[in-house]
Amino acid sequence: PGSRVLDIGCATGRETILLAKSGAQVTGLDIAADMLQKAQRDYPSLTFKEGDADALPFSAQQFDAVFSSMALQWSDDPATAMPEIARVLKPGGRAQLAIMVAGSFHELIQARSVAGLPESVNTLPQSLVWEKAACQAGFHVVKSTVETYTEHFDGIRSLLHSITKAGAGLSDSGHAQHSFTRNSLKALEKAFCTAPDGTLPLTYHVLQISLER
Repeated sequence: PGSRVLDIGCATGRETILLAKSGAQVTGLDIAADMLQKAQRDYPSLTFKEGDADALPFSAQQFDAVFSSMALQWSDDPATAMPEIARVLKPGGRAQLAIMVAGSFHELIQARSVAGLPESVNTLPQSLVWEKAACQAGFHVVKSTVETYTEHFDGIRSLLHSITKAGAGLSDSGHAQHSFTRNSLKALEKAFCTAPDGTLPLTYHVLQISLER
């Protein structure tokens, strides 16, 4: 209670409000202006700011803690994002981060190969790359684990949409999802190894890392 907390990648503020209910003074940060507008409408008592995790719009040593859930995979480079998080934290400050890492979406990668379609999921860094960047930024790694989650989708469109929302950067040679032709979508869905219930599985590997400055 009373701690100043930064929520990086707050989107519509779903976690930001939970942090605030613990008594913390929370600032939500996101790069998407439309997400922030909704967050501010829904939670007018909270503070939200537009900005990029790779260039945080805050002065040094402004926060007691940093929280981020499934957002830092948008970062261009762990070696840029981690020093920024360290910079805005006070000495002794903590960071609790959940970051999608390499190995995610292997079902989609395999299906695209079988369908003869080019790879289109952005390369995600290994968990060790994030850990190394954290250490180089001056953090002490308190705890680091990689957890695996599998979601199931009724069709290929909803699956691809979920990846775009997660920040994995799905595209066809730089084009957005809508550039897929109807035939390529059908071929991709047919190439998927379906679950016993007929749904399309998609696996995420998420680094859960606790850091201390």
